[in-house]
Amino acid sequence: MDEQLLNCVFRFKHKAPSDNQEAATCVALATYVAAFIADLQPTEAYELPCGRVEPLADDRVVPASAFAAHEVQVLKKVGECLVRASPRRGAKSGIGDVWCDPWLPKYGCAVQRTQLNAVTVRIEVVFADGWEQTLHFVPSGECIHSAVATTHHVVHCADLDMELAVKFSVAFDSELRNAQTSKGSKRSAARNELGHQKTPQFIAAVVRRAVTLLTKEANSVGIAPRGGTTDVGLHTGGQARDTCWAIVQAVIECNLCCGPGLFRKTMIAMKLKLLYAAVTNAKSTFICIGVKGGCALVDDLFYMLQVIIIGTAELVKCGYKVSMLE
Repeated sequence: MDEQLLNCVFRFKHKAPSDNQEAATCVALATYVAAFIADLQPTEAYELPCGRVEPLADDRVVPASAFAAHEVQVLKKVGECLVRASPRRGAKSGIGDVWCDPWLPKYGCAVQRTQLNAVTVRIEVVFADGWEQTLHFVPSGECIHSAVATTHHVVHCADLDMELAVKFSVAFDSELRNAQTSKGSKRSAARNELGHQKTPQFIAAVVRRAVTLLTKEANSVGIAPRGGTTDVGLHTGGQARDTCWAIVQAVIECNLCCGPGLFRKTMIAMKLKLLYAAVTNAKSTFICIGVKGGCALVDDLFYMLQVIIIGTAELVKCGYKVSMLE
């Protein structure tokens, strides 16, 4: 994983926060997570039923360093969701398949689609939320104000027949382009116009307008964005929100059926792998980067370790066994 993506994942407090809001970054992060999940192997010594089947099942019987067969099965389905190509790009979908198309980090969300059955596709907007202020102190002495997402939500927009679902992407792209060029009175909230806001609710409104055009059930003009979601565009100081990793995490977590514990320990395991790779690469890098570069690299490694320790402490607080984590 390159330095830019590492900064998205670990949010180094001694570096400027990432302001990358490109869909390609979401794809790169999702691809990495999917590859990590694909390599996971279950530990046969632990058995854990699905929480949806057995509500009293306690996933804390499985140590944070191991994954039960059911956990690996669930994770692999999510990994496939992260990298599954859209049917509009030639892929075939089956019942229960989930995919994101498009990723929209400039609006803090992704449009997620689920093949409910042979004739119906569900369209939802998955978004990061609960943004809280955080500070980054860079070596120059500057203090950079940023924000980090603490939760996620899903907005259901429509269930479309397959015949209309295959046309949805074109209708959505058209509605979004029209909204992006809105000026003057067309941006008026008082007139209930769509406007152009960098919020997940704006995208949900665009989705509903596209669906209305396809179904021809009502006039789409009256469908405007609702409030309650954060604008992730430029804020005071010109810093855009770091949304890519937050959205990828939101998609992962909302598609896991077994509670937050599995998500947390998966993130810890992945970050441990990233730290191990960074330490391994550092052995050869130190020779050619000089003292200043070496000190900066050590700062990165120790901060990565700090993030992992904090995450592990949270698992301990929730009752998980972490003695075997390495």
